[in-house]
Amino acid sequence: MKEMQLLDTGHLSLAANMALDAIIPQKVAAGSSPATLRFLQFRPAGALVGYHQDRGSFDNKTYLNLDLIAKTVRRLHAGSS
Repeated sequence: MKEMQLLDTGHLSLAANMALDAIIPQKVAAGSSPATLRFLQFRPAGALVGYHQDRGSFDNKTYLNLDLIAKTVRRLHAGSS
């Protein structure tokens, strides 16, 4: 079985979470870090929009009112599992 790590950084800003989102796959690909399962928590509150998601496609009344959240960020990559 491959080695894996669990990473729970607690509450981070959107920018800090996206910085980790960019660096972790690079470290894994380089072999300097094992595969990583990471839990994301945002403070202040924010919304993370998927790479292939259209921000305008959210139904603000039934899902999430993005206009009430100060910041939204788009993922830099589609991710993989």
